Amino acid sequence: LRGLQAGVQSIGVVHSGFVRAMPTIPAAEEGKPTPELKVVLQKGATLRGRVFDDQGRPAGGVTLAVEDLDGNSGWAWNGPIGTASTNERGEYEISRLPGGSLRLHRESENWTPGVAALIVHVAPNSTRTIDLGGTTPLRGKLFVDGKPLANRRVLIAGEEDWRGVTRAITLTDGDGNFTFRGICEGEHRLYFALPETGQSVDWRRVKRIH
Repeated sequence: LRGLQAGVQSIGVVHSGFVRAMPTIPAAEEGKPTPELKVVLQKGATLRGRVFDDQGRPAGGVTLAVEDLDGNSGWAWNGPIGTASTNERGEYEISRLPGGSLRLHRESENWTPGVAALIVHVAPNSTRTIDLGGTTPLRGKLFVDGKPLANRRVLIAGEEDWRGVTRAITLTDGDGNFTFRGICEGEHRLYFALPETGQSVDWRRVKRIH
């Protein structure tokens, strides 16, 4: 490469069948060649599994995306590093992913009932089977000011409504009962939606659940 400015630079390396990379080019003085740069591309990791709706049924035609939380791909700020759509059996597979912490989520994670997002940890060049949702129920009843909160969206997430290892949405029935399915083990937070004012949704935290 010629014509590079002095200082530290980055370069994007893309090859079909391998994880894309963005290595740093060592700094060089003006008019002098940069130190030798060796780039070794990895075959990458694979995520596969099934997606279920909020009733525990396989969900076909769902678009999924993966984000790189560790920045190992170098493209973390440019959106998804992998996408896929489920088949009629709810199955998906996304390959050529970097190892590390990845966030797997539905394209419409803010509105679709069911498990919308998971954070998973993947070893380099490995394959993990991760289901988004499932059949095992987690049930409860939501009261606000001593009265059941009927026909309102409820959310499982982390310390903030947009964070957490798991993010899932469902709707209470006329008596305030709710059921989530396929929630992973761990500590989560329960939220309910405030009355909507346009396109955005404001969530109010209720309590911790285990």
